[in-house]
Amino acid sequence: MIAVLTCDIIASRTYSDAHRQVLDADLRLAFKDTCMAIPQAKANYLSFSVIQGDEFQFSIEAPQFFYHFLIMFRNRLALSSLKPMPSFRAGIGFGSRSIHANTSYQMDGSAYHHSRSALNSFGEPSFKNRLSAVVHDKLPVTNSLNTMLAFCDAIEQSWSHTQRNAIALAFTNSSSRQIAAILQVSRQNVDKLLKSAKWELICQAMDYFANVTGK
Repeated sequence: MIAVLTCDIIASRTYSDAHRQVLDADLRLAFKDTCMAIPQAKANYLSFSVIQGDEFQFSIEAPQFFYHFLIMFRNRLALSSLKPMPSFRAGIGFGSRSIHANTSYQMDGSAYHHSRSALNSFGEPSFKNRLSAVVHDKLPVTNSLNTMLAFCDAIEQSWSHTQRNAIALAFTNSSSRQIAAILQVSRQNVDKLLKSAKWELICQAMDYFANVTGK
């Protein structure tokens, strides 16, 4: 089983042509940085494809790390200098790959079909303000993952720029003291930032997703 993520940039038309070029470069850099930071996800860098200006797709060979990868990738992109803050919706599909090709969009299999179906879910009222949606071969797993993702999406959308900076460093397993030194704030301030961002709950969610999708 693999995970395929089909994503689209939110409000991409608000960026000028020049800013779109910056966004495309930042997107590729954020993906590369996340691949390096979370190698255990086995994200397929060669499968990363950008089409239609605002949509992109890639696969993760170790699906239990899909959320580790997704949330770091999205947070890394959000730290771009662009305004408004860039972000993207992700339709996550779990399943098989039946056709290998040069790019992700030329590949096929249930994971790719599920990913597209998940992305289409954002047209439904219940997913209107969501960042993430999942389709799995097993309906109970789909429902369970989407319920937890709704909770996580709400937390993620509440993060300030300062909280995102601290979270980006927390992903590297930096201690509060190390994060404080880099951000030039007190360790107590770092602890408050991560607590207010509900970082501990996000870490618990990552463990939950890994347990459910790693079976």
